[in-house]
Amino acid sequence: MVIRSLRPDHVGLELCARRFRRLFPMGLAAFAALPEDSQKQLAARLAYGKEQLEAASVAHELGLHVALCDRDVRVTEARFLSRLPPEALLAGSCAALGLSRAAAIAATLNRAQGEHGSAAAEVEQALEEAVKACVLDERDLLLGARLRCLPGRLVLGVVGSNHIDGVTRQWNKVLTSGGEVQAFSQKPHLPVWRRLLGSPLLWRLRGTFG
Repeated sequence: MVIRSLRPDHVGLELCARRFRRLFPMGLAAFAALPEDSQKQLAARLAYGKEQLEAASVAHELGLHVALCDRDVRVTEARFLSRLPPEALLAGSCAALGLSRAAAIAATLNRAQGEHGSAAAEVEQALEEAVKACVLDERDLLLGARLRCLPGRLVLGVVGSNHIDGVTRQWNKVLTSGGEVQAFSQKPHLPVWRRLLGSPLLWRLRGTFG
């Protein structure tokens, strides 16, 4: 792994404290104390986060500082759900449950007043825009800002392939984006109906937020 050859002052992970605890429920030191075979078996069971687990383990082994640079996953989920119009939320959750007919019906609800165009296409566009804004763009800015603030001459960020281009684009903008960083870190209030309706969609997209 590149961490071994570069020996950076800080290793920044695409993890929040909540997701870090999911990977290392007993702590990083306890995981590192396990036999190598046990570590590999646990890593193999992970559906998401293998790269983050490996990076954290290597950094710990080398005595390097590890920083959690992502926002809380619950904030990302709440901002994603709050951005979706009700018909997109309903259609997305129906589709996540495999209810294709219900999803098709939900996708036409916004045509009740005789709107023009394809309701299904509008729902799909709303979902894509919410993912791009809340799951990618906002987190790209936050990751870039937090990585840049880490002390040391050499900082290494470990992020997913979907974030590499975005973090690179944001790198030169973070010096003037303090207001956006603060705003994108805020968790919006979600009505109970929106939280319940969005649960199947979040379950289906689990891992996308990581």
